Amino acid sequence: MFNNWNDLTDNTRAPRAPVGVDPSPDVLVWSGFNSASTCNNWTSSSALDSGVVGRTALTFATWLQRASQTCDKFGRLLCVCWTGG
Repeated sequence: MFNNWNDLTDNTRAPRAPVGVDPSPDVLVWSGFNSASTCNNWTSSSALDSGVVGRTALTFATWLQRASQTCDKFGRLLCVCWTGG
C-alpha cells in the first residue's frame, strides 16, 4: 500500500507489489507512465500496438516505465488516483 506519489516512486521499497493480490515477487503492470504508449488508449489487445509496463520487483525510481510491451501480453493495469494538486 502506498500513501502518496512520493511513496509510490520511492526507490528504497522492495518488493513494491502495488497490486497486492499476487504473491509473486515480480509482477508486470501496465502503467503507461510518462508516455502516450497505452495500448491505443487502453483498448487494444493486439500485438501491433504497444504500451509502457513496469515491474513491481524492481527497486529503482524508474520501475513504472521499464519497457514497451506489445498489447497481446498479460499484465495487470496499474491505476493511481489521488486528491489535490
